[in-house]
Amino acid sequence: MKKRWSLKIRLTLWITFLMTVMAALVGGIILFISSRVSIQDAHAALAQAMGENLMEVTENNGAPSFGQNFQFYRNGVYLLVYNQSGALLAGQPPLGFSTEIPFENGLSRLESCGDEHFYVLDVHRPFNWEKGVWIRAVSAASGSRELVLHTLNIMLMAFPFLIALGAAGSYLLARRALRPIERITATADEIGAGVDLSRRIGLPENGDEICRLGAVFDGMLARLETAFEEESRFAADASHELRTPLSVILTQCEYSKRHGEELEEYQEALEVIDRQAHRMRHLVEELLNMTRLAQGTQRLELEDTNLSELTEAVCGDLSMEKGISLFVDVEPGLFVRVDHGLYHRLLQNLLENGVKYGKEGGRLWVGLHKENEEAVLTVKDDGVGISPEQQEKIWRRFYQVDPARSRQKGAGLGLALVRQIAALLQGRVELESALGEGSLFTVILPLGKE
Repeated sequence: MKKRWSLKIRLTLWITFLMTVMAALVGGIILFISSRVSIQDAHAALAQAMGENLMEVTENNGAPSFGQNFQFYRNGVYLLVYNQSGALLAGQPPLGFSTEIPFENGLSRLESCGDEHFYVLDVHRPFNWEKGVWIRAVSAASGSRELVLHTLNIMLMAFPFLIALGAAGSYLLARRALRPIERITATADEIGAGVDLSRRIGLPENGDEICRLGAVFDGMLARLETAFEEESRFAADASHELRTPLSVILTQCEYSKRHGEELEEYQEALEVIDRQAHRMRHLVEELLNMTRLAQGTQRLELEDTNLSELTEAVCGDLSMEKGISLFVDVEPGLFVRVDHGLYHRLLQNLLENGVKYGKEGGRLWVGLHKENEEAVLTVKDDGVGISPEQQEKIWRRFYQVDPARSRQKGAGLGLALVRQIAALLQGRVELESALGEGSLFTVILPLGKE
């Protein structure tokens, strides 16, 4: 396969080519302007010489007479005097100039004499109605051509240097412009070789397109890292937490096969297996929910919701246990932009947590009110409470304050999911608790439109 040139080399060649074309165009313009200026200067020199010497020619006894200031040669211009018939009376023509060139009064022009070229200006100087002389100003056109050639030679000598300088500058510019691309490529190669998703490109935030591309890549890597971490955590958590119910199920199956003789024994074993299977299903569902929320694969259906009505509905569906009484105090007409399903799960988890750790015959309070343009949801129980050193740990996955103090077994995912949902709904959750005095969970959400 034919090896292609690198983008850096191709950019360098393209920029150098464009600079060469631009330099050629500029050189052509300079030559054109130089040529026009030299021609104008030649015609101006003829006109100046003619103007300074014309009135110095007078008649004396029928013959032309020249004043003291008359000059037959000045600054490359030759002055020639002819009679009416075209015969040269005075002055020395330049070498190669033909005296047979016809006169054209007042016209400055370029005449060719073989291989030589001359600028010529003729003016008729009358003495009376019948007599007069022709005064001709002549300058060689070689001076103008020499100026153009000299300019061309300078440009030709400077052209290679300018091209080399342009090529070097183009290469440095291309290398500098593509350096972030090389950094992105190197980071991608390192990630691919070592599967280290914690690496970041880290381009400076200067606002150009490549740096924005680097920022997009960094964001993508962060999301991939989170996704892989959640996937790994899901696998680790599931394998760890499912081990116990699976062991119980396998133990019951083995026991039933070996020792099961009565129908009651088989029914008891099936009940144990059924409970453990339901526990496994609940655990897997919670883990999947947390993983989807963390990875952003669960789409949020946010809409302005009457949170007062939704809160009362969730509380009304709660199945109370342990003789616990529920008290609900909801301020009507509070609208919040939430996902119905996620808010339902958040409140349900808090209520189930209150029931789980509440005391026999205890009470559970649910409140919702407006405070500082925010909706404040509170769930308070008078149960076992949480010690200060454990209050930050309860938000971790699978952490339970003291399972032995509760009759219900849980996976320890409820409060972790509550905090995660609150963050997705642009809110926050707070805890106040003391051992033996119960716990107060507060969820604060921004208000929406009514």
